[in-house]
Amino acid sequence: MLLGKKRQVGQYIDRIQVGDLFEINQKIDDKDILVYLGLSDDINPMYIQHSYTEQTSFQKPIVPHVMLIGLLYSCINKHVPGPGSVILSTKVDYPEVLYHYADIHIKLEVIACDTDANEVTFSTRIVDQDQRVVLTGKVNVSPPKPLKPLPRHAFDNF
Repeated sequence: MLLGKKRQVGQYIDRIQVGDLFEINQKIDDKDILVYLGLSDDINPMYIQHSYTEQTSFQKPIVPHVMLIGLLYSCINKHVPGPGSVILSTKVDYPEVLYHYADIHIKLEVIACDTDANEVTFSTRIVDQDQRVVLTGKVNVSPPKPLKPLPRHAFDNF
């Protein structure tokens, strides 16, 4: 419980095994890109200006790479291992760019699980609707640990 509200936590390390898979599909639209650009104050014309990108080798706006990382982290924090997880490190490559209005498929697979260190390593891959690989990599994650019970008076001042 946190301030009297029950919070869901993700999977503890003892429930995670090498070979576990998680896959999800998602659509990226203008709203997603505009939210990212607004939050980050990123003004790269490659992400939104059609007239600019038409003059480049890409021909049309691309999705910011850091958005793909954000979607990947969201899968980890919402689904596997889930709430309470902490990302420890990330190593990714972007073999292809991703264009606006893409449908993507995110795949996470557990490739290592160190119970003593409470650390899980995922391989990850994101492909678009044309099966173009737009992200590959590895992410090290510390899954949630069981919470210590709080003393009854912990929230007396709230």
